[in-house]
Amino acid sequence: ADSIEVLTNINFEIKKNSFNLIVGPSGSGKSTILDLISTFRVPNQGQILINDIPLSYEYQNQIKSQISYLPQDAVFFETNLLDHITYNQPMDKDLLSTSLELSGVNEFIDINKDLKLVKLNENASNFSGGQKQRIDLARIIYENRSIIVLDEPTNQLDYEQENKFVNNIKEVIRKRDLIAIMITHKIELGELVDNIILLEKGHVMAQGKHKEIANKVNWYNNKFK
Repeated sequence: ADSIEVLTNINFEIKKNSFNLIVGPSGSGKSTILDLISTFRVPNQGQILINDIPLSYEYQNQIKSQISYLPQDAVFFETNLLDHITYNQPMDKDLLSTSLELSGVNEFIDINKDLKLVKLNENASNFSGGQKQRIDLARIIYENRSIIVLDEPTNQLDYEQENKFVNNIKEVIRKRDLIAIMITHKIELGELVDNIILLEKGHVMAQGKHKEIANKVNWYNNKFK
């Protein structure tokens, strides 16, 4: 069978210390871009540059080791809060404290008590959707890497939870100098981020801040009227 090009003539830039939204309808190529950034796929043509240096095969593991991934539906294997957040990482009390505060977990958990005693039922069913997302956000902050990738993380959150979650991410970026890349179909989040990459049918329709894109793309602008 002939191979189908999912992305064509893609060109965009992501800067350090920034919150980036990759937004577009289903099938626009968002997941493929995620795979390219994460080095799970390599482009047939063109290059991915990091600090103007082409990403080569030798660097793939180095890049992967700098990326933390927050899935759409958090998966909980551990039976208590401490083990989930510090998953496979050495214990660091200062980093744990930072993770609990920046993620907003401290808003619903008394972080001064022994977190091993905070039980997680099967798949953390004793917590709400918004709380589960923030617990998992604490886990990726604790991983202490330089790029966080978030895959449709607010899909199951209501408006208030979503705003809180996005503000938590912004605080993480500000305090820890990270790059955050969020894949979403919710263009209304565009007003809250530093950079939007607007995809449609495998092309970048526009890139820039919310106001810049609203001036260029009519249907985007109409969403906010």
